[in-house]
Amino acid sequence: MTAVYCSSMVIPVLAQNESGYVTFGKSLYGASIKHPADWEVKDSDRTTRGVGYDIIASICPKSMLEYPSEYSPDFSLCPNINEVLVATANLPKNATMEEYISYIQASQKFSYTSYKQENLSDFVIAGLPGKKLVYTYFGDYKHQGEFIKGLQVILLSGNKTYEIRYESPQLQFDDLLPTVEQMISSLKIFPMPPCNFVRQANDTIYEGKCVLKP
Repeated sequence: MTAVYCSSMVIPVLAQNESGYVTFGKSLYGASIKHPADWEVKDSDRTTRGVGYDIIASICPKSMLEYPSEYSPDFSLCPNINEVLVATANLPKNATMEEYISYIQASQKFSYTSYKQENLSDFVIAGLPGKKLVYTYFGDYKHQGEFIKGLQVILLSGNKTYEIRYESPQLQFDDLLPTVEQMISSLKIFPMPPCNFVRQANDTIYEGKCVLKP
């Protein structure tokens, strides 16, 4: 991964590789993933860490980008379906993978209509132990009811998880699956760099900002 240095921040840059994939990395979270060159990465300012759960990036084919407002034609977003979401979460001290999986299952059953778990299996990437969860539910796709299929990979590193989630209309799920599986297998985890953590007063959303040290 190529990095551009600007004052105390390290800004990751997309790097082209020989297979037509590019590498997207975030120094703040110590993770990188490869995706097709014709896919779009949507992320935000990650100098601010949230409480417990943070989205590193949302990645989707450029052909599937949505424009939420006719008044903002330059503001495109990946749809909630047909995207690959990369995220990280801080677990309580001594929390186990089994406890976290149980939490995810309970949350999905509560949030999704007609939720059904199809498979739960062990999974290992980059030497990290994890779980692979496959599920279906009845949700919304392009303002219509649709059965959705999801694949969620959760890796555990200390008390931190790294997650990759892919969802698609059930009948279209296999179309992008080979690409998504290649993206998942490309995930790399690095030690998180030291940073200066600054708490924010009267902020109920974020604990504070973590600015990388030079």
